[in-house]
Amino acid sequence: MNVARSTNGRRAFTLIEVMVSMAILAVIVMAIYASWSAILRSTKVGLDAAGNAQRERVTRRSIEEALGSVMMFQANLQHYAFLGDSTSLSLVSHLPPTFPGSRVFGHQPVRRVTFRLEGGANNPGSLFMEQSMLLAPTNSGAGTYTNLLATNVTAFLLEYWDASVNDFVTEWLNTNDLPRMVKVAMAFGQSGTANKKVEVNTSVVGVYSTIVPREVQIPMGGPGQRVIRPSLPNPTPGAGGQPNAPGAGGLGGPNSVLPPGLRPRGQ
Repeated sequence: MNVARSTNGRRAFTLIEVMVSMAILAVIVMAIYASWSAILRSTKVGLDAAGNAQRERVTRRSIEEALGSVMMFQANLQHYAFLGDSTSLSLVSHLPPTFPGSRVFGHQPVRRVTFRLEGGANNPGSLFMEQSMLLAPTNSGAGTYTNLLATNVTAFLLEYWDASVNDFVTEWLNTNDLPRMVKVAMAFGQSGTANKKVEVNTSVVGVYSTIVPREVQIPMGGPGQRVIRPSLPNPTPGAGGQPNAPGAGGLGGPNSVLPPGLRPRGQ
């Protein structure tokens, strides 16, 4: 049998050699593709974990800031009710300028804030935050501003410290009072992982605000009467050795210590 030769006299590749070379090339390409896919998957997992951590941080900070400056006035309880159950929370708070959505409301820091979870029964849900002005003008047309705080929320549980039972409860029934603490539990995941084990992070937020009594809101003197405000006493010099005697160091004496901005008589 004659051996096939090229025009320049050198031997050419056989069909078997070409097929072996293509198989080796295919194995190399598959190895490169597998490595590239692994890198993409690991990058996606890292980005998802970082995104979940960031969303959880923003959510917790928003809840902490809202609870940290919660307001309630006894004379206007219908506007300042504290509403809460296991998956939603609504309260009135004096929010800082750095709070999400503050630019929308301008110079209206007192707003009602509502956190609520939608979905999440069998699949991860979405956590929303709604804000509305408490002191909105009648003709302003201001509505509700809604933020999507987090997606893929597999767990969002709120509990409230009830002093009457000395334990946390999942529903706050005393809407005209404030709980001393609120426990927040959150977990994130992907679709289809609702039945899988997830990491739940729990924190307890203290509520240090107190209810403003009704007496503080009612002007002194009653309706239609002149408001009587407390003032400093007007002492008269007494006998020697008495607190108000000249030189005794009492209020009005030459050696007395007066509040800032006040001077002894005759000066």
